[in-house]
Amino acid sequence: MKTPAIITGMLHRLGRKTLAGDKSGYHVFTQAYDEVVYADNLFKALPRQRSDPTTTFQQAVARFESEFLAERISIAASGAELVRQLTDAIAVNERAKTVVSFLIDHSGSMKGLRMLSAMIAVEGAVDALGHAGISTEVLGFTTVNWKGGRSRAAWRWAGRPRNPGRLCDLRHIVYKDAGPSNAMPWSFRHALRPELLRENVDGEALAWAAARLHAPLWRKRIICVISDGAPVDDSTLAANADATILTRHLSLTEANLRAEGVVIGFLQLGREHVREPQLHERADEPEGAGLALLKLARRALLEAFTDDVERVRGYEVVRRFERSNGQEAITIESDGKHGRYVLWHWFNADTADEYGEDYWSPVLWSGLYSGPDEAGADAMAEFSWLRESRT
Repeated sequence: MKTPAIITGMLHRLGRKTLAGDKSGYHVFTQAYDEVVYADNLFKALPRQRSDPTTTFQQAVARFESEFLAERISIAASGAELVRQLTDAIAVNERAKTVVSFLIDHSGSMKGLRMLSAMIAVEGAVDALGHAGISTEVLGFTTVNWKGGRSRAAWRWAGRPRNPGRLCDLRHIVYKDAGPSNAMPWSFRHALRPELLRENVDGEALAWAAARLHAPLWRKRIICVISDGAPVDDSTLAANADATILTRHLSLTEANLRAEGVVIGFLQLGREHVREPQLHERADEPEGAGLALLKLARRALLEAFTDDVERVRGYEVVRRFERSNGQEAITIESDGKHGRYVLWHWFNADTADEYGEDYWSPVLWSGLYSGPDEAGADAMAEFSWLRESRT
């Protein structure tokens, strides 16, 4: 049972409660009313509405299930191509240790076609990655109420202290736990409930999504955020002098997670003028969203398997094998003590998004072997096309 707002507020006033914060200075007035809900239990967590939204929800579900067939076919075709690229480029054991988390903005502006587009896009990406042997997780984030909810009520009882930090009740939603399944549960449709969509505190949602991907279990961790704008919570923005408190925290959270090795991409729905992160795609709904999310996933996976230049220093190429299609190559390398192999992909001007020119890019490094001969033998066993390649 949640602590009444009057008790939380009075404890703050008496100094028995301290603000929860992080090293960046971002802080939270109270976490007492935050919640994490599994989608199967979501309907029970939603408040009763004066006007029954069931009809609207059923209409949205019917549309999700029966319309957009042509769009789904197009997305599935692109997904099949992505599966081929990933299975060719990334070893089976590496794919098994990779997870992609899809984090969906559940703000009020996502109501209607934008949420339908986000769901169709995520459905297609989960299906493709599942067939490629890559695990996925699907999450959502919103707030429990408008106007700050019980957190704001507690703040009033505390005497309305200045600059209280985040001042709302977060609701984080789990639609699909991380795993290799490529099927989305029926409860994913609850995202179409209009009474669920409130406000969005993106930075804390991103940190929560990352915390769920335990590093010892996953070697490569990727988060794709699907949103249509900047973080907004009216209660927080009205009570704090810093109007950038939420956007600044999102940027800092993203930077900190990147430093920890988490790859973060953003799919921005619509054409609103918002910040453009390091790794992002834009799309209009609905088909474009699905194609753009597949493209974003490909770029994020490429980044995850491409470390900085320090990783290739000190190694010399002993042998090089190029596939007959001219699109892939493997180098057997040695630093004088150990051996390894590196898989390379050829990107032409049509697919080279950042560079706009043809280039070879490393996409997979093996572990270390006792020498280049052992590395070459293992590469031969892993990639059957090496036996027919040219050196």
